[in-house]
Amino acid sequence: MPPKNEKSSITEDLITALRDPRVADVIGGVINDKLRPLMEEISTLRAENSEQATKIVNLQNDLQLATSRIDELETFTRRDNLIISGLPLESYAEATGAADNDGHGESSECTEKTVLKLFNDQLKVSVTPADISIAHRLRKRGGGSTVNSGPPAAIVRFTNRKIRDKVFNARSVLRNVGARIFINEDLNSSTNKLFFQARQLVKFRTIYSALSYTGFVFIKETSTSRPKRITSSTDLPAAVSRHN
Repeated sequence: MPPKNEKSSITEDLITALRDPRVADVIGGVINDKLRPLMEEISTLRAENSEQATKIVNLQNDLQLATSRIDELETFTRRDNLIISGLPLESYAEATGAADNDGHGESSECTEKTVLKLFNDQLKVSVTPADISIAHRLRKRGGGSTVNSGPPAAIVRFTNRKIRDKVFNARSVLRNVGARIFINEDLNSSTNKLFFQARQLVKFRTIYSALSYTGFVFIKETSTSRPKRITSSTDLPAAVSRHN
């Protein structure tokens, strides 16, 4: 039989030694001593990670609730406002004030006269100066671009909510006479975005109609269906995702 080389001999000796229960116990004890702290640390990290994940979920829920309450409060504070787009500037004083974008002083008084004339003469809704808290032109977006070349929109805050609602409900008169004046509610950013999504669905004939009322968005899916209030994009038909 040929002699074994040194490497083969060492391998066989190690195999023989590992078969000895005493050697296996010693090696197992060493490995266990080394791995135990690591396993304990991993277990601790997993527990901490789970705790942090729970905290994150709770914070997200709290943030969602706080955001919802802020939206409700903002909707309430805007409830008495109406925004009028396309309303012509009736005087040099108002034009000067609109150019300054300050919304105060003489320009505000002139804007009030302009909106009162619109309400009383065109909408046929009796509105007095006492029914209005403030009326002024809003700052135009995009500077002097062609898209924004028309008169700045006006915002009107009413002291009488019933009069405000009468004005809003009479806005269809402007469409009937072909006027390029539009009266809309003063929606907060999230509701305004939702209203835009709903109008897109109307445009693509996914739903029948969409409107805002008292600061909330309502849709009718068909001409015969009842208006349904929606509070988020998830309340809209799934087709909204294809049209955004």
